[in-house]
Amino acid sequence: MKYCFAILILLFSLGLKAQGKPQINNFYPPSDSTSFAFILSTGSTGLGVHYALKVASQFNLRAGFSLLTLSGIDWRPTGMNLSRDRRTQFTCFQLVAQLEYYPRERRRFKWIVGMSHFDNLSLTGFYNYNPFIQEFQSGLRVSNNGAALFLGLGWGDLIPTKTMGLSVNLGVQYLGKPKVEIEDSSQLLFGSLEEANQFKQNMSKFLFLPQIEICLSLKP
Repeated sequence: MKYCFAILILLFSLGLKAQGKPQINNFYPPSDSTSFAFILSTGSTGLGVHYALKVASQFNLRAGFSLLTLSGIDWRPTGMNLSRDRRTQFTCFQLVAQLEYYPRERRRFKWIVGMSHFDNLSLTGFYNYNPFIQEFQSGLRVSNNGAALFLGLGWGDLIPTKTMGLSVNLGVQYLGKPKVEIEDSSQLLFGSLEEANQFKQNMSKFLFLPQIEICLSLKP
């Protein structure tokens, strides 16, 4: 996390210095001297806050973070001698640094390459069964934390010529092999050890995370 804040501070300081220096820029109108913007985003990785800096006529650099927490199943039927509790939760905290390239000047189509760091990307499941006051508990966790390469494309100006602007990004994160943890001593989730091992093999194939993002840029 400290590296992300360092990048944000560096970009902000470079943006302030750029305001005091004359620039020749063919990508934006000469009258537009603002070279940075603040960004609010929403998408498949949650809500995010970013800071963007124009580093060249066809290149923008941005850094920031996003956060997402979803609770899926929360089912609690109760009876005289029976209670069940089954839950799933997906969490994602992402630090991101990306470089955007516009192949043609004064066009909004762009290519995006970047690196992300996931501190808490996980899918957690929990199942509790309590027949006649005997309690059994099982759970599983699929997580993938660490650096991830991002490749994508988009449409829109990250640093708009006006006060506000919208852009849409599509891409994929390469996460690598996830870590699968299973605690199922009572066989509530899986009927046998073979089924649990098969689940681990199936989950190990999820190496990529598709991403869609809508960004609202605010330029001071």
